Amino acid sequence: DFMQTHGGIIVPIELLDFTADHVANRVDLAWSTASEKNSSRFEVEKAQATETGRSLFTTIDEVAAAGNSGVTTHYGPVSDYDINNNNTYIYRLKMYDLDGEFEYSGEKVVTIDGNGGITLNAVVPNPVSNVSTLSYNLSNAGNVQVKLYDMRGSVVAELVNEYQTVGSHEATINATNLSSGTYRVVLSVDGKVLATNVNVVK
Repeated sequence: DFMQTHGGIIVPIELLDFTADHVANRVDLAWSTASEKNSSRFEVEKAQATETGRSLFTTIDEVAAAGNSGVTTHYGPVSDYDINNNNTYIYRLKMYDLDGEFEYSGEKVVTIDGNGGITLNAVVPNPVSNVSTLSYNLSNAGNVQVKLYDMRGSVVAELVNEYQTVGSHEATINATNLSSGTYRVVLSVDGKVLATNVNVVK
Protein backbone atom coordinates (compact mmCIF):
# COMPACT_ATOMS: atom_id res chain seq x y z
CA ASP A 1 0.00 0.00 0.00
CA PHE A 2 2.83 2.39 0.87
CA MET A 3 4.55 1.68 -2.46
CA GLN A 4 1.33 2.23 -4.40
CA THR A 5 0.58 5.47 -2.55
CA HIS A 6 3.98 6.91 -3.48
CA GLY A 7 4.04 5.68 -7.06
CA GLY A 8 6.41 2.80 -6.34
CA ILE A 9 9.02 5.09 -4.77
CA ILE A 10 10.27 4.69 -1.21
CA VAL A 11 10.14 8.14 0.38
CA PRO A 12 13.40 8.59 2.38
CA ILE A 13 11.68 10.73 5.03
CA GLU A 14 8.05 10.19 6.00
CA LEU A 15 7.10 13.47 7.70
CA LEU A 16 4.49 13.03 10.41
CA ASP A 17 3.89 16.68 11.32
CA PHE A 18 5.44 20.14 11.11
CA THR A 19 4.40 23.05 13.34
CA ALA A 20 5.25 26.76 13.53
CA ASP A 21 4.04 28.57 16.66
CA HIS A 22 4.47 32.20 17.64
CA VAL A 23 5.62 32.31 21.28
CA ALA A 24 6.54 35.66 22.89
CA ASN A 25 9.36 37.17 20.77
CA ARG A 26 10.02 34.16 18.55
CA VAL A 27 8.55 31.51 16.28
CA ASP A 28 9.19 27.92 17.40
CA LEU A 29 9.40 25.29 14.67
CA ALA A 30 9.18 21.58 15.42
CA TRP A 31 8.51 18.43 13.44
CA SER A 32 8.47 14.67 13.68
CA THR A 33 8.96 11.78 11.29
CA ALA A 34 7.24 8.41 11.20
CA SER A 35 10.20 6.76 9.48
CA GLU A 36 13.49 7.64 7.79
CA LYS A 37 15.68 5.80 5.29
CA ASN A 38 19.17 7.14 4.56
CA SER A 39 18.13 10.60 5.69
CA SER A 40 20.84 13.26 5.93
CA ARG A 41 19.57 16.57 7.26
CA PHE A 42 16.77 19.08 7.48
CA GLU A 43 17.13 22.69 6.41
CA VAL A 44 14.60 25.10 7.92
CA GLU A 45 13.70 27.71 5.31
CA LYS A 46 11.91 31.02 5.71
CA ALA A 47 10.37 33.62 3.41
CA GLN A 48 8.44 36.81 4.10
CA ALA A 49 5.09 37.69 2.58
CA THR A 50 5.10 40.94 0.59
CA GLU A 51 2.48 43.04 -1.15
CA THR A 52 3.41 41.40 -4.46
CA GLY A 53 3.85 37.83 -3.22
CA ARG A 54 6.77 36.62 -1.15
CA SER A 55 10.51 36.93 -0.81
CA LEU A 56 12.89 34.12 -1.73
CA PHE A 57 13.27 31.34 0.82
CA THR A 58 16.50 31.40 2.84
CA THR A 59 17.90 28.79 5.22
CA ILE A 60 17.75 29.84 8.87
CA ASP A 61 18.96 26.60 10.47
CA GLU A 62 20.13 23.07 9.73
CA VAL A 63 19.41 19.94 11.79
CA ALA A 64 21.00 16.51 11.36
CA ALA A 65 18.54 13.71 10.56
CA ALA A 66 18.35 10.28 12.20
CA GLY A 67 19.65 8.42 9.15
CA ASN A 68 17.58 5.26 9.45
CA SER A 69 14.62 4.95 11.77
CA GLY A 70 11.40 3.00 11.93
CA VAL A 71 9.98 4.80 14.97
CA THR A 72 8.65 8.31 15.54
CA THR A 73 11.49 10.82 15.80
CA HIS A 74 10.98 14.36 17.10
CA TYR A 75 13.00 17.43 16.10
CA GLY A 76 13.19 20.96 17.44
CA PRO A 77 12.16 23.35 18.49
CA VAL A 78 14.19 25.57 16.19
CA SER A 79 13.55 29.14 17.32
CA ASP A 80 13.42 32.09 14.93
CA TYR A 81 13.98 35.38 16.77
CA ASP A 82 14.33 37.43 13.58
CA ILE A 83 10.68 38.50 13.46
CA ASN A 84 8.89 41.83 13.51
CA ASN A 85 5.37 42.90 14.34
CA ASN A 86 2.87 43.22 11.48
CA ASN A 87 4.86 40.88 9.22
CA THR A 88 3.85 37.51 7.80
CA TYR A 89 6.42 34.72 7.48
CA ILE A 90 6.34 31.43 5.58
CA TYR A 91 8.31 28.41 6.83
CA ARG A 92 9.09 25.06 5.23
CA LEU A 93 11.49 22.13 5.61
CA LYS A 94 13.94 21.01 2.94
CA MET A 95 14.57 17.33 3.66
CA TYR A 96 17.74 15.72 2.29
CA ASP A 97 18.80 12.09 1.96
CA LEU A 98 22.39 10.84 1.83
CA ASP A 99 22.40 10.94 -1.98
CA GLY A 100 21.75 14.67 -1.97
CA GLU A 101 18.15 14.29 -3.17
CA PHE A 102 15.59 16.42 -1.35
CA GLU A 103 11.92 17.20 -1.03
CA TYR A 104 9.96 19.97 0.65
CA SER A 105 7.42 19.85 3.44
CA GLY A 106 4.18 21.76 3.32
CA GLU A 107 4.39 25.45 4.20
CA LYS A 108 3.43 27.08 7.50
CA VAL A 109 2.31 30.72 7.52
CA VAL A 110 2.65 32.84 10.67
CA THR A 111 1.49 36.44 11.05
CA ILE A 112 3.08 38.48 13.85
CA ASP A 113 1.24 41.34 15.52
CA GLY A 114 1.65 43.23 18.77
CA ASN A 115 -0.64 40.89 20.67
CA GLY A 116 0.25 37.48 19.28
CA GLY A 117 0.28 35.37 16.13
CA ILE A 118 -1.95 33.39 13.81
CA THR A 119 -0.74 30.13 12.29
CA LEU A 120 -2.43 28.82 9.14
CA ASN A 121 -1.63 25.19 8.36
CA ALA A 122 -1.89 23.38 5.05
CA VAL A 123 -5.18 21.95 3.79
CA VAL A 124 -5.22 18.15 4.21
CA PRO A 125 -5.73 16.33 1.93
CA ASN A 126 -4.87 18.57 -1.00
CA PRO A 127 -5.90 17.90 -3.79
CA VAL A 128 -9.33 16.90 -2.55
CA SER A 129 -12.33 15.23 -4.14
CA ASN A 130 -14.66 14.97 -1.15
CA VAL A 131 -13.70 16.53 2.20
CA SER A 132 -10.57 18.35 3.42
CA THR A 133 -9.62 19.98 6.71
CA LEU A 134 -7.98 23.37 7.28
CA SER A 135 -6.36 23.76 10.70
CA TYR A 136 -5.17 26.99 12.30
CA ASN A 137 -3.94 28.27 15.65
CA LEU A 138 -4.90 31.47 17.45
CA SER A 139 -2.60 33.11 20.01
CA ASN A 140 -5.44 35.48 20.91
CA ALA A 141 -9.19 35.05 20.90
CA GLY A 142 -11.02 36.90 18.15
CA ASN A 143 -13.78 37.07 15.57
CA VAL A 144 -12.93 34.46 12.97
CA GLN A 145 -14.17 34.12 9.41
CA VAL A 146 -13.08 31.41 6.99
CA LYS A 147 -14.37 31.66 3.43
CA LEU A 148 -13.77 29.69 0.27
CA TYR A 149 -13.39 31.64 -2.97
CA ASP A 150 -13.22 30.50 -6.58
CA MET A 151 -10.57 32.00 -8.85
CA ARG A 152 -13.01 34.67 -10.04
CA GLY A 153 -13.17 36.01 -6.49
CA SER A 154 -16.69 34.80 -5.73
CA VAL A 155 -17.48 33.30 -2.32
CA VAL A 156 -18.57 29.69 -2.78
CA ALA A 157 -18.75 28.74 0.91
CA GLU A 158 -18.55 30.31 4.36
CA LEU A 159 -16.81 27.75 6.56
CA VAL A 160 -16.52 29.66 9.86
CA ASN A 161 -18.09 32.86 11.19
CA GLU A 162 -17.85 33.05 14.97
CA TYR A 163 -15.85 34.23 17.97
CA GLN A 164 -13.17 31.68 18.82
CA THR A 165 -10.85 31.24 21.79
CA VAL A 166 -7.07 30.80 21.94
CA GLY A 167 -5.81 27.45 20.63
CA SER A 168 -6.13 25.08 17.69
CA HIS A 169 -9.18 25.09 15.44
CA GLU A 170 -10.34 23.36 12.28
CA ALA A 171 -12.60 24.18 9.34
CA THR A 172 -14.09 21.51 7.07
CA ILE A 173 -14.05 22.03 3.32
CA ASN A 174 -16.78 20.01 1.60
CA ALA A 175 -15.78 19.71 -2.04
CA THR A 176 -18.49 17.24 -3.02
CA ASN A 177 -20.45 19.78 -5.06
CA LEU A 178 -17.48 21.85 -6.25
CA SER A 179 -16.13 21.73 -9.78
CA SER A 180 -12.53 20.78 -10.43
CA GLY A 181 -10.13 23.70 -10.12
CA THR A 182 -8.16 25.85 -7.68
CA TYR A 183 -9.90 27.60 -4.81
CA ARG A 184 -8.67 30.14 -2.26
CA VAL A 185 -9.28 29.62 1.46
CA VAL A 186 -9.17 32.95 3.31
CA LEU A 187 -8.85 33.17 7.10
CA SER A 188 -9.72 36.52 8.67
CA VAL A 189 -9.21 37.23 12.38
CA ASP A 190 -10.19 40.73 13.49
CA GLY A 191 -9.00 42.23 10.22
CA LYS A 192 -5.83 40.16 9.86
CA VAL A 193 -5.98 37.98 6.76
CA LEU A 194 -4.14 34.78 5.76
CA ALA A 195 -4.86 32.64 2.73
CA THR A 196 -3.93 29.35 1.12
CA ASN A 197 -5.01 27.37 -1.94
CA VAL A 198 -6.86 24.09 -2.24
CA ASN A 199 -7.14 22.09 -5.46
CA VAL A 200 -10.35 20.18 -6.20
CA VAL A 201 -9.97 17.17 -8.48
CA LYS A 202 -12.93 15.05 -9.58
